[in-house]
Amino acid sequence: MFKNLLFVAAFCVITLGCSKDDPAPQDSTTQQDSTDDDTTNPPDPDDGYTIADPAFVTGSTARFSMTNINTSISEIGLVYATTPNPTTANETLVSAETIGDLHLVISMLEAETTYYVKAYRKTGSEIEYSNEITLETLSARGTGGTFSGDIVLLTQSEIDAFGRERYINISGSLTVAHEGATTDPIVDLSPLNTIESVGTSLAIHRTTRLTTLLGLENIASLTQGLTIVENTKLRDLQYLENLTSSQIGQLYIIENDILEDISALQHVEIVERLLVLGNPLLETIEIPELRTVNFDVEIRNNSSITNLNGLENLTTVGRELTIENNPNLLTLGGLIALQEADVIHILRNDSLTSLDGLDSLATVSGLVIEYNDSLETLEGLSVSGGSLEVDAITIWENHNLTSLNGLSSVQGSVDSITIVYNLSIQSINGLEGVTQVNYLGIRELPELQNLDGLEGISNITEAIILDNLPRLENIDGLNSLTTIDGNNFRIKNLPLITNVDGLSNLSSAPSSIDLDFEDNIALSDFCGLNNLFIVSGATARLDVSGCAYNPDEQDIRDGNCSL
Repeated sequence: MFKNLLFVAAFCVITLGCSKDDPAPQDSTTQQDSTDDDTTNPPDPDDGYTIADPAFVTGSTARFSMTNINTSISEIGLVYATTPNPTTANETLVSAETIGDLHLVISMLEAETTYYVKAYRKTGSEIEYSNEITLETLSARGTGGTFSGDIVLLTQSEIDAFGRERYINISGSLTVAHEGATTDPIVDLSPLNTIESVGTSLAIHRTTRLTTLLGLENIASLTQGLTIVENTKLRDLQYLENLTSSQIGQLYIIENDILEDISALQHVEIVERLLVLGNPLLETIEIPELRTVNFDVEIRNNSSITNLNGLENLTTVGRELTIENNPNLLTLGGLIALQEADVIHILRNDSLTSLDGLDSLATVSGLVIEYNDSLETLEGLSVSGGSLEVDAITIWENHNLTSLNGLSSVQGSVDSITIVYNLSIQSINGLEGVTQVNYLGIRELPELQNLDGLEGISNITEAIILDNLPRLENIDGLNSLTTIDGNNFRIKNLPLITNVDGLSNLSSAPSSIDLDFEDNIALSDFCGLNNLFIVSGATARLDVSGCAYNPDEQDIRDGNCSL
C-alpha cells in the first residue's frame, strides 16, 4: 500500500540576509556593504524574509517555499541561471502574492543540470537578493516503473512522497483532493511529472491553493475519465495538452471558481459523458476535436459562457444534450455539426434569441425548449433540403417566441407535441409536415388566434387538449383530422369559438372516449360533429358544460346540433 511509502520530507529552512542589487557573489557570512552600510546579517525577525532549500526537485522543476511578512515589499520572487550569481537580468519567476507563505515552482528546467538560485525582493526601485542556493535537476524520465492500483493524494507531503518514487505509469486511478482542514494544502503537482499514463481516471478535486496543473504535462492517456471539480484557484487546464488518447472516458468540469480556459483538451475526440457545470468565469468550451459523446452532455450554470464555439466537430450525442441556465449564452452556433441526439433540452438561457447552430440536426427523439425568455424564433431547427425526425416536441414558457416556423422540417409521425405557456405565440405554423401525433397539447397561449399549421394531422392516437386560448377564433386548423384513437379529448376555455366546424371530417372515435367541451362560453354550434355521430355512427360520448349550448351525443344524432 502507498501509505507505507509516505514519509516526512525534511528540509532546512534558512533565514537569509539580503544584499543590494550587486553582481558580486554573496554568501551567508556577515559582510559590510561598502556603499550604504547595509549588512548581510540575518534580518531582524520582524522582517520575516526567509527562503527554504528546494522542497522538491524533478527533472524539469524545482519548488521553493518562502515567507514574507514585510508589507512594504512590492515584488518578490526567484532568479536562476546555470551560472553563479543570478540577477533579474537572468531568468525570473515573480510570485503572484507578496505576503505570507509563498510557494514558487520554477519550471522548464533542463534535466540533470546544475542551477543557481536566489530569492529577490523589491521595495520601490531597490532590489535585494538572498544568498545563493545550488540545485541539481534529476533525469527527465521516471525510474519507478508502474504503480499498481489506485492512488489518492490528500496533502502536499503525500504528493511529494509519491513523486519521489518517480513512477512512469499508474495502473489504476490518480486522485488529488483536499479533504477538510489541513496545514499541508496541495500547492504543487510538479512531483508527479514522471507519470506518462494513468490506467483509468484522473481526478483533481476541491483544492484551495492549487493554481496550475504543472506536473501532469507528460500524461498522454486515460481510459475512464478526467474530473476537475471545485478547485478554487485553478484558472486553466494548461499542462494537459499531451493528453492525446482520443477516448478518455468521462469528462467532468464542475464548479471551479475562476476557471477560464479548457483549451488544453485539444486532442480529445470521444468521451462517455461531458459535464461542464457551474464554472462562473468560463466563456467557451474549447474541445475542438470532440466528435462523439456516447451518453450525456450537460452544459449548465456557467454564467460567463456566450457561445459554444469549440464544439464545432461534435456530431453525435448518444443520449441527452442539456444546455441549461447559462444566462449570457447568445448562440448555439458551436453545435453546427451536430446531427444526432436522443433528447435535446434547451432551457433557462436568458440571453439566447435563436436556435441557429442546430441546422445539421437530423434525428432527435425528444426536443424540449423551455424557459428561454429572449428566444424569438425556432428557425435554427430548419434543415435545408431534408427532414428532421423528432419523436416528442415540448415548447414551454418561452415568452418572446412568436411562432413555430423553425419546425417546418419535422415530417410524418410524432409521438407528442406540447405547446404551453408561451405568452407571445400568435401562430403555430411550422407543423404542416406532421401527419400523425399521439398526444397534442396546446395550452395557455394568450395570443394564439388560429390552429393553422395543424392541417396535415389526420390521426391523433392518444389525446388532444386545447385549453385556455383566449384569442383563438376557431379550430378550423383541425379540418384534416379523421381519427381519434385515444381516450382524452378536451376543448376548454376557448371563449371566442362559436362552432366546431374544424372537426367536420372526424369519422372515428372509440366508444370509451368522452369528447369534452367545457367553459367555451360562445360555443353554440356542434354541427361539425354530424359526420362522427350521424354518418359514421360513432358511439363516443359527448360531454358539454359551460358553453352557450350544451348538447349530448343524442342531441347530435337527433339533428339538434346547434341553437
